[in-house]
Amino acid sequence: MIRRWPSIHFHWDNITKMVLVNFFSSLYFYLPIMTLWYQSRGLSLMQVGTLNGVGAITYMATTVATGMFADKYGRKRAIIVGLLFQLLGEVLFLFSSSFPMFILCSIAAGLGFSFWSGAYDALIVDTLRQENRQSDTQKTFGSLMAYRGLSVILGAGVSSIIVAQLTPERFIFAILLTVITVSIALGISLSLKEPQPHKHVHKLSPRELLITSISMLRQNQKLKRLVLLGIFSTPFGAYLITLYQPYFQHLGVPGQWFGLAYAIGGLLLFLSSKYAYLIEKKLGGKMALLVSTVLPGVFYGLMAVTGSAWLAVTFFCLNYGSSALQQPLFDDYTNRHIASENRATLLSFIGMLSSLYVAVMGPLIGAIADRSVPMAFAFMGGLIIVGALVFRIGEEQITIAEANS
Repeated sequence: MIRRWPSIHFHWDNITKMVLVNFFSSLYFYLPIMTLWYQSRGLSLMQVGTLNGVGAITYMATTVATGMFADKYGRKRAIIVGLLFQLLGEVLFLFSSSFPMFILCSIAAGLGFSFWSGAYDALIVDTLRQENRQSDTQKTFGSLMAYRGLSVILGAGVSSIIVAQLTPERFIFAILLTVITVSIALGISLSLKEPQPHKHVHKLSPRELLITSISMLRQNQKLKRLVLLGIFSTPFGAYLITLYQPYFQHLGVPGQWFGLAYAIGGLLLFLSSKYAYLIEKKLGGKMALLVSTVLPGVFYGLMAVTGSAWLAVTFFCLNYGSSALQQPLFDDYTNRHIASENRATLLSFIGMLSSLYVAVMGPLIGAIADRSVPMAFAFMGGLIIVGALVFRIGEEQITIAEANS
């Protein structure tokens, strides 16, 4: 009797493609030494913080327009354009040698994220609704974040080998590999399919999209509270990645641990993203959001006070890993309030508000870090904890009917 093994079916659908696009577009090999690369080109930490602010300002200034582009012309097109700008930013980054040139890189990166952000969430949610899988929203967003964590693990692990010797030639090679991975993400995005919910909704004019989105945010008090909580408890991930490198140098952390710590943090990011929905089931939505928003602030505080190299590595890994806990929860709860026809516009508008906050904080955090990196960590940790406590939400603001089920 011939034993038949069960066949494995690989579904080349939108969700799978978005997982791969997310993975390759996040597969960066130079992040563990990015600040050192900036400093080798003569930039101060305040200038590095300003670059983060420039990217945030660019995103803020364009995100509503790109969100309306996605709602009007399709999420797929917006994602492709966003990846084109991301690729341009990486190419410019490779050849930049001065602060003004790095500003151009940040502008390109900001434009890329602007096109990508609202359209990304909108395409995922509309695809799930097309397939009657609304209940899988948290799991799907968690899985997408988890695969981003895997890209961090792989990128940082390879980086720890490539840049074990901190030389310009090794830095350049790491940047070149990143250009290749972003190109792969762009290639995969060309095969995405526009979800049916977006094809069949009434196409509002750009003016109607913007007015409807702002009106919805102003009138929906529960959504407004969620947005405020998300903005003021932001975990400042970009600044954590920027500052941990000089922080490690100051405490005498061995060079190979720059990449290894980032990889371990990525592993924790993978686990926390993948299983964030289980935390909600265990603690309930209210407590899960409170814990997930406060934790990064606590770890920033611990990083600020420790003088031990190995405790610094431990707290960094825990901080980076815990920063992903809140995102699947916010993605699910926020999208429950938003209709398909203006989803990308409103998500982009929310992203604009968040970027305004990050942009204002960037130069300030950089200026504090120039004096003391631990002081900058203490400042960020305090902001997060205060924001998480002041704008915490109740269970009734989570268990609501969806806007467009």
